[in-house]
Amino acid sequence: MAAPRILILEDDDNLRDVLAEVLTDEGFEVKAVARGETAVECAAQESFDLIIADIRMEGIGGLEALEQTQKLQPNIGSLIVSGYATEHETARAERLQVGAYLTKPFKMQELLGYVRAQLADRVPEAPQSEEDLVREILDWSLTSLARVVDDTGAIDGSLLTAAESAVALCRQFHQSPEVVRAARWATIVHGSQNLAGLEKPSALLAPNRQFPELREILASLSTNSQGEDLSTAVQAVAMALVAHVGTDRPRDSESLSGALNGRFRGDLIEALTTQDGRPAARSSASRELAGQEGKEAPRLGSLASLGRTLERIGDKESARKAYLALAGNDTPTRERLAGMLGLARLAISENKAGEARTLCIKALRLSRSVGPTSLVQFGLEAALYLQQSGAPEAEEALRAVDQAADSMGLGVKRALIGYALSLATDATVGQEVVKALLSPASANELAPYVDWFIPTLLRRAETAEGSPLAAVLLQILSDFPRRFLHWFEPTHCPPEQRVRVARILASARYLPDLVLEQLESDPEPSIREAVAAVKARQEGGPRIQILRVHSFGPLELVNQGEVAPESLWKTRKIKFLFAYLASRWGKPIAEDHIIEAFWPKDNTKNKNNLYWGTTTLRGALRTLNPDFETALVRVHDTLSLHPEFPRWHDLEEFEKAAAEGLRLESAGDIDTALGHLRLAGRVYRGPYLEGCYHDFALEVREKMETTALEVYVKAAQLSLRKNEDEEAAEHARSAVELAPYRQDAHALQMRALIRLNRGTQVIELFNKLEKNLRLEYELEPTTELLELYHRARLGYTDA
Repeated sequence: MAAPRILILEDDDNLRDVLAEVLTDEGFEVKAVARGETAVECAAQESFDLIIADIRMEGIGGLEALEQTQKLQPNIGSLIVSGYATEHETARAERLQVGAYLTKPFKMQELLGYVRAQLADRVPEAPQSEEDLVREILDWSLTSLARVVDDTGAIDGSLLTAAESAVALCRQFHQSPEVVRAARWATIVHGSQNLAGLEKPSALLAPNRQFPELREILASLSTNSQGEDLSTAVQAVAMALVAHVGTDRPRDSESLSGALNGRFRGDLIEALTTQDGRPAARSSASRELAGQEGKEAPRLGSLASLGRTLERIGDKESARKAYLALAGNDTPTRERLAGMLGLARLAISENKAGEARTLCIKALRLSRSVGPTSLVQFGLEAALYLQQSGAPEAEEALRAVDQAADSMGLGVKRALIGYALSLATDATVGQEVVKALLSPASANELAPYVDWFIPTLLRRAETAEGSPLAAVLLQILSDFPRRFLHWFEPTHCPPEQRVRVARILASARYLPDLVLEQLESDPEPSIREAVAAVKARQEGGPRIQILRVHSFGPLELVNQGEVAPESLWKTRKIKFLFAYLASRWGKPIAEDHIIEAFWPKDNTKNKNNLYWGTTTLRGALRTLNPDFETALVRVHDTLSLHPEFPRWHDLEEFEKAAAEGLRLESAGDIDTALGHLRLAGRVYRGPYLEGCYHDFALEVREKMETTALEVYVKAAQLSLRKNEDEEAAEHARSAVELAPYRQDAHALQMRALIRLNRGTQVIELFNKLEKNLRLEYELEPTTELLELYHRARLGYTDA
């Protein structure tokens, strides 16, 4: 038998020679080349069993060479060896179905193990038996049936979820593979038995001798017997159906336990109600959080967003779990701060003022140690919570944050702090504060604090009447009508306050329809009269509502202060279709390109899919802004989002601020450039469209990460030039978090820390960096880093 043939593509001469020598000694026939073009030429002329390729090199990269090689030799195995890969490259490797991925540096025995495994997979499989073929077809048929039933809503609940629950239970109680498989099938068959017009697969018809375990489970289920003497598999199937199928299925673990008790074995009930350590019935957000247990941890940005969602829908237990995961000492500082403040909010909502105070003080200290940007972003939130919980440290904290915001020229943030300080001192709110709070940018800046801001405005209604604060209250009401209505309810707002607010409402030129509809039937007569007066004179139609689109991190659309529900989109594909169009807002995109991006494999129905998608998207946009009829524009064979659609889009804001900051920096206008770069850094919250792996998202994500990296590095350089060393260290730290291999960013951080007389921290950073560079990237520290390290060791404070 001929020796397996391996093609090596590696531009490092030493590593290429070593790989060729070792693999040849192992008995393989090896061809080793240094360029991707040469590898493709070899594949066109000779046959290979396996290609081993590095990703990054001059000319054709490893992934491009692999893709071209696979076209020439579809059955070739593949092994990628790389020191570093971007998210886009990793996703492309997955699309090419790379057999294995090995990260440099690696042990040669590890590589040989991967090679042998890849070549073993190339051995032709034995012909499939008729029994295996029938089993495979039956499993596919029943899974497809369950999916169709679930998608069409033919029954209440989910057959697929029930089937997976039965499988998990059977495995937990050590049932044989045949019984586990039969339990899955039986759950689907029995759960769909009452559907009209359903034809069972022939393999299920009597006398079903081929699958005896399935026959026994179905026979037991059909008797409607539920005694404890039934087999484990039968009870598992019956319990899973009770939990997940039917209009009367229990909605939480406690009611599920009650419904099952006395009918099934206690150990099975306990296993189902705490399956995988979580209740059987929860909200979808809770299930998403619980589903991470025992698996790779979710991205921290997603976890923060998930915690907010859980908190918003009232699932405090699961929200606390998310925030605790973020607040751990092994998470990055910004995520830890988000976790601490989430826990503080929960403590305030549960009237645990002491716990909230402790968390906020910790968050303040941590944010101050990071730098002024974090102090303003997270410290302001902590200071407001301290004030809300009546802590004596609130005023001092607000003044510290105000000083940081002043140095960075943050108008709306400073206005909010000024307003908060006026609450602490019973001072009159200045005209400059009111002007900033009424500015077009205020809604987006105030959004994170609106649940603190609205109650305070309502409490100040007596002094606000006829004053500029009345205008602020009306604008907040227009921007966040649902949150206003929440805090205006009698349970939160005393009767005398509601009456005073009614006089302010009566002076409004416009009130959102949502507010009008709800307050028209308010039990307080003065409120009904105020609403009627506004409705009678409302001029010029409704005030334009701005849609806020957050595409850094998980995609969120905020309309009138509320996050648009997932149900608005029908499917995730429509949501990402919106994001695709929004990434080029106002610029026409050819329909063929859209089809290729979202429906590339469905050549027969792609136009129908596009028409259905655009119809659904048009309906979603009409829901978000009923007064804008032409949000989605079709011209000839192109689609675009209307350029005048009222919006605030973080992607557009980031690109605009970054471009202007970099342009002004090149022109030598340091102060103005730094202001724009600061804004870009605040807007960038994390990876673009986190969780989306369409090609367009990967391309934009990589481009934005590159731009953000340049923004942070330039901001750090300019801050050093202005002797703003705390800020420089913070910007450099952000750059390092984005690109740990960027030694110039490490140098900027070390330089700023030396100036701040934090030599010990510089030495710790260097030792960690040196190790990581060597192990992860096969790099040595630059001479600049070595110089800074020795400066820190010698105690210098200038750099």
